[in-house]
Amino acid sequence: MPEHSSGSDVQATDLAVYADQVRVGSNDRQFLLAFSQRDPDAETSIVVCRVMLAPKTAGELAAVLAGAISNFEKKYAQRIVPADFSIEIVEAKKEAAQG
Repeated sequence: MPEHSSGSDVQATDLAVYADQVRVGSNDRQFLLAFSQRDPDAETSIVVCRVMLAPKTAGELAAVLAGAISNFEKKYAQRIVPADFSIEIVEAKKEAAQG
């Protein structure tokens, strides 16, 4: 499987888990991604991995993932993102004191 990375000095480990659900939370300093597997017998989900990201890293992940999804959809002619999905680019506004 080809890797998509936002950094050139990334080293991989052998750790891999399967998840069919993800929840995302954030505050002013970090993003938390909680990956889980649905247990159909118990009608619950089991968290298999939590990842905390700095905001900049979360933004880089969003860009890399968007590119990988776009390539997947083109290669396999299969839409995997909901039709009503869109990303709004928010630009930080600097408040300048004008006098």
